[in-house]
Amino acid sequence: MRDSSSDVTLAPPIWRRRGICGGRAVFVGTRMEPAVLIVHRLFHGESTEEILRQYPHLTEAHVRSALRRAGIDDGIPIGATIRP
Repeated sequence: MRDSSSDVTLAPPIWRRRGICGGRAVFVGTRMEPAVLIVHRLFHGESTEEILRQYPHLTEAHVRSALRRAGIDDGIPIGATIRP
């Protein structure tokens, strides 16, 4: 049985669970942190297409969720490179 007090869904498919990566937000079913995997790479010049090629189990929904969680405009087209 799941203890709902230790599971928090932040923005599908991102969640946080006590005991997984120190309670930091991760993509559901992984130990990958959205801020590190998606946002950091985008700000350092990788395109979303490059990230999705490197991590074929991720989808555009993962990218959108990571951007929303970071407070970045959700209207950024897939394939765009974000510059700080």
